[in-house]
Amino acid sequence: MKDPFAWDPAGPKEPWFEQTGPLHMRPITRKGRVVLWSTIFGMAASIPLTLIAGYSGAHVALIVAVLVACFVGAPAWFLWQTCGRVKV
Repeated sequence: MKDPFAWDPAGPKEPWFEQTGPLHMRPITRKGRVVLWSTIFGMAASIPLTLIAGYSGAHVALIVAVLVACFVGAPAWFLWQTCGRVKV
């Protein structure tokens, strides 16, 4: 089975990350660092957003939506962005 995240030298995409271990990769370009930090801050934003929504009297569904967007949406976006851009 082909790895969907592995970079193909013959493909049109440039590598953004380099695999340095079995479960670790590091960014090798500026775009890779931007995607990585965007994901980190997107997940960290769940803390203040949940507190603000909770203290403002928001409905529970809105608070759950914020948590899902931060903890599911940000990593899913990261995986979508890095597909085919990891140099193995």
